Amino acid sequence: MAALSSFLFLSIFLSYSLLIDGQSPGDLRLIRNGVSRLSYSYGRLQIYASTGWGEVCGDNFNITERNVACHQLGYSSSLNNDTINSYGSDVGSVSISEVNCYGNSEYLHLLRCSYRKGFHTCQRNYVTLYCNSTNNPPYDSQLRLLYGTTSSNGLVQVYCSGQWGTVCGRYFTPDAAHLVCRQLGYTSAKSYSNGTFQASYWTPIWLDNLYCSASPTEVCLGSCASCTGSRVSTYQCSHSYDLNVHCVYEALHYEEGSNTTSCESIELRPRLGEVRQLTVVGSSS
Repeated sequence: MAALSSFLFLSIFLSYSLLIDGQSPGDLRLIRNGVSRLSYSYGRLQIYASTGWGEVCGDNFNITERNVACHQLGYSSSLNNDTINSYGSDVGSVSISEVNCYGNSEYLHLLRCSYRKGFHTCQRNYVTLYCNSTNNPPYDSQLRLLYGTTSSNGLVQVYCSGQWGTVCGRYFTPDAAHLVCRQLGYTSAKSYSNGTFQASYWTPIWLDNLYCSASPTEVCLGSCASCTGSRVSTYQCSHSYDLNVHCVYEALHYEEGSNTTSCESIELRPRLGEVRQLTVVGSSS
């Protein structure tokens, strides 16, 4: 038992130390009275720029743009379409304004929309966001990130056979990491690493041996991964190899992006000629 506790502590420490490598431009957070937590589903919206965290101008920031912001934060939709200057007076400078998603509320990242950097004509209306914390039922092959320092990094989980589980990163490739991030609405993976978290130690491991050689236009991990519905045997992969990624959005390199429904029809499927020996060993919202 002592050995297991030591292993869990070391895995958690390594995971956090690998993931805490700073925010990425375009990261979003919700702040209340100077405090920000990943668990917040409502608060004043801020975006990370090269100069640090700043405000999002609320002028013409309508329900479409609010839905996209909530998607990026991991929620299904926005519950409000009004801008109220609340949740503290500790406002910073405006980082982006004139955000326009042109009615594409299915986008997964706010920087996919048009915008202008800086203050410009903002009337000091800052975006207060209320996201729907009751998400839609997940689909097979859906991905999410947990336990990260921002919404763009964390432990990768995949939904398979009615349950969320982890991905074995032992033989993971950069192409596979890029696919994970593109399915989540980003352009690429800044980094990826292995390590588990105590909260996910008893979840199934659904995928391993992901040898992806995906083209830049592919946006779904299901294009190269397989999920048979059987858990990966702990003899093949342990949770110490759970995959963690840090995703980034680089607008200049953006070609095609994932939407909320892009990967619903692409099931995690085996590659041609692949044979696996898998042994059953056995929200967020």
